Amino acid sequence: MTNKILMKQNVDEYNILVHHTVYDRVKFHKLMAPDTQFIAILREPLSHLKSCFFYFRRDRRFALLTEKNPLGKYLDNPWLYEGSKKAKKKPASMTKNLQSYVLGWKERFNQDREEVRKFISQLDSDFPLILILEYFDASLVLLRRLMCWSFYNILYDRQPRNEQTYSKPLSMYTEQQLQNHRNISWVDYQLYDHFNRSLWSKIQAAWPDFQDELEAFQQLNHDVNSYCAGKPKKMKTFPGSKWNGPVEIKPQFCEDLKKERLQWDNKICHRAHAYGKDKMLANEARFQKYKENKENSVTTATKAKGTQRKSDQILNDLKKRFPGVDLIAVMTKSGIPVSKVVTAIKQGQYTVDGAAQRLKTLIQNTKQ
Repeated sequence: MTNKILMKQNVDEYNILVHHTVYDRVKFHKLMAPDTQFIAILREPLSHLKSCFFYFRRDRRFALLTEKNPLGKYLDNPWLYEGSKKAKKKPASMTKNLQSYVLGWKERFNQDREEVRKFISQLDSDFPLILILEYFDASLVLLRRLMCWSFYNILYDRQPRNEQTYSKPLSMYTEQQLQNHRNISWVDYQLYDHFNRSLWSKIQAAWPDFQDELEAFQQLNHDVNSYCAGKPKKMKTFPGSKWNGPVEIKPQFCEDLKKERLQWDNKICHRAHAYGKDKMLANEARFQKYKENKENSVTTATKAKGTQRKSDQILNDLKKRFPGVDLIAVMTKSGIPVSKVVTAIKQGQYTVDGAAQRLKTLIQNTKQ
């Protein structure tokens, strides 16, 4: 944690840190005020893997673009891909125990059960609440109680963010594939199971009053979202409840509700000092580029499909020359990027025959 990622302040302590970062309890407790509440959110590990696998383009990195079900292929033998030279160069894997890593897990401990137990126990002590994505509304109500907030403070946009249309189907997985994931991301499963149980223990301790509060919040959030969907020009007051006074919603709140993450980066940076001004301008440029990319996504996708079809054809031609050989696995294990070989052929640096001859030598050496 350095000044490269922290905005300069005229104080020794920070009030809030809400961004991507890896939890380092020593540095965090030194940086933040003594009464800081540490909060995190976890997601069911397989669901998290699906999201990360395609968001971080692991299908491309692991040369699985031609597979009908790239994630299923990965799950057939995840150790093969996690052990590749390219994967080892990264400080953390995007597909193996990523949630644990973000919360401070050291991969050098591998899956030492005692170290995992101590790791989770320390998080239990440091974090008064860890939210669970699959029970988001219930988690927010617990957060409201912890922080003594009103319903207004936990309202959110109910429309999905960063929803992706995957080019490959997320088909059903075999029991062996699921077991492989449980084995390789065992720490994430231990983490999720523990804090999922912890969440429900807190909910049960607050029952039955909690259920009525949850339903009241969900109704208010639904009503506010419906109101904001109409792009209102005037303020509206929503009636209060046993848990909350009347809620005033202004048009500006509706605009904020729809903001993308980079826009929030910009708004927060705007409140900072000298460093924040430069950061704000950089974020604005990034957001404009993000918007342009989003608007042009259909055109880009069409072009990409044409390019991908050509790449698929080249790769299939190479595979036909080596029947019975898992060509991609051999290349991945040898640290040879499949994408670079395909690109070299497309650019005329090699013919398919020339590349096949080189790969034949590689396969022979692998068998020796």
